[in-house]
Amino acid sequence: MQIAIVGECMIEHREDTPAGDLHFGGDTVNTAVYLSRLLSSEKVDVLYVSQLGGSEKDKRLLARFKDEGLNCSMLPLLPERQTGNYTIHTDETGERHFTYDRAHSPARETLRSIACNATGQLASCDVLYVTGITLAIFSPEDREKLLALMAKMKEAGKQVVYDMNHRPVLWESAQIAHEIHQRAAGASNIFMPSIEDLEMVFGAEESLSVVEKQQGRDDLLLVLKNGGGELAISKAGRQHVYGLGVNENVLDTTGAGDSFNAGFLAAYLTNGSIDEAVEKAHQLASTVIMHRGAIIPQEAMPS
Repeated sequence: MQIAIVGECMIEHREDTPAGDLHFGGDTVNTAVYLSRLLSSEKVDVLYVSQLGGSEKDKRLLARFKDEGLNCSMLPLLPERQTGNYTIHTDETGERHFTYDRAHSPARETLRSIACNATGQLASCDVLYVTGITLAIFSPEDREKLLALMAKMKEAGKQVVYDMNHRPVLWESAQIAHEIHQRAAGASNIFMPSIEDLEMVFGAEESLSVVEKQQGRDDLLLVLKNGGGELAISKAGRQHVYGLGVNENVLDTTGAGDSFNAGFLAAYLTNGSIDEAVEKAHQLASTVIMHRGAIIPQEAMPS
């Protein structure tokens, strides 16, 4: 099985670590790393599709990704470009706030700059993973290419996963975000929104009709996330609600949702069990929030 994940990696700065330390994050790369770790014993290839700058830090990042087991064949280094950066500020409850410097991130031109047959290569993968952040940072033309690829792969019987992960500041307008999120949901067969994201994009009332419409699709697995609250899952017209225990030992919530997605997909894509997928997802996310930063040390991974 080959899982292609399209997105943006950024260099992560934390208030509690020395300036020379190298940390990284970004919603898609967080999910990619955790998927690679969870599936290291399986015959699964996690292909990370993006672009990095050409600095020494970027070269170190690329080496780290390869050490994590990621397929980096579609992750070029671009000389004279600078990978996006972000700084995490964490309050006393563990909630995080970010300051970004990503306006000139090379990841924004990923589909435009990589080999011309890139979409053909991606279409041969078994699974495609896309988030709202990825669609938001792409140009309108590249957005259309990615949406078309999602629809093509879904029609071909591949698994197409979409996490809304809505960041209003990244979109040209609320109207465009509204339209693109709807189209991306329709082009996926595993849709993983949070209630918070749905309400930000559609409003509380319209969100209910969006959920009902998606629940009525026979071709869709809907994973409706609610932070630490109840998780609602719908598949083929059948709905399941899971009460997840709350981890009180919250140090930093960075990467919680991304790791949840990885835990869920690692189990679901390999054995099809929703119950096990929920258990693994909650276990990993509960562990991640007890550590600082998006990517926890390998030795801290749950067994």
